[in-house]
Amino acid sequence: MKKLFIFFAVVIIALVAFGIFSINSIVKTGVETVAPTVTGTSVTLGSANISVFSGSGSLSDLVVGNPSGYKGENAISMKNISVKIQPSSLLENTIIIDEILIDTPTINYEMNESGFNLNNILRTAQNASQQKAISQSSGEDSQVTKSTKKVIINNLKIRNAQVSLATSLLNSSAGATIPVPDIHITDIGKESGGASFEQASATVLKAVTKKLSTMKLDINSLNLDGTANEVKGVADKLKGLFGN
Repeated sequence: MKKLFIFFAVVIIALVAFGIFSINSIVKTGVETVAPTVTGTSVTLGSANISVFSGSGSLSDLVVGNPSGYKGENAISMKNISVKIQPSSLLENTIIIDEILIDTPTINYEMNESGFNLNNILRTAQNASQQKAISQSSGEDSQVTKSTKKVIINNLKIRNAQVSLATSLLNSSAGATIPVPDIHITDIGKESGGASFEQASATVLKAVTKKLSTMKLDINSLNLDGTANEVKGVADKLKGLFGN
């Protein structure tokens, strides 16, 4: 009897340890597999450390690459992301996330002939979101729809963000790093009973670009090289972007 008890204890411990390990590997694999189909760029995640018991944890070094045609390697870099998930929802079709806090991300806002990189990523995410909604409503790709998790995010906060401006239209970067006011988004996916990853991503990207569009930019603080007409053209586009 004692040996049987020890056997089951070992099995239970092994299952718990596997659960703790697997959820983090699943998150990392999921992000790096699904996210690129939403952004149209490379997406890498350094590590995930989430407890299946408390639902609290963190993600480290989440990096969204730049679309093709832009000089910078990355568009968004997030060193520290803390999360609070309702543990019981991990077994449901809709995962409920009480809070996501993204602290001190770096946004590389780059402009070339086709426009701004972040707007490019936003359009790709919105298209992916629309295609997902059409697929779900029409019943197409039903196996994927059934197996895909949804999320409700009660609070998503972005604080201490820095946006770095660059343009490939001139020989030098714009040479400015600007602090971004904190962003707080609530109830993502709540009204619809859950949002797909595509829908949630598009919502967050739209909020970020909207916040940037309300910021004021001091053009005189930028280091723009080129002819007078070239500098004026770039400056006018930057003013239009930042709500000047």
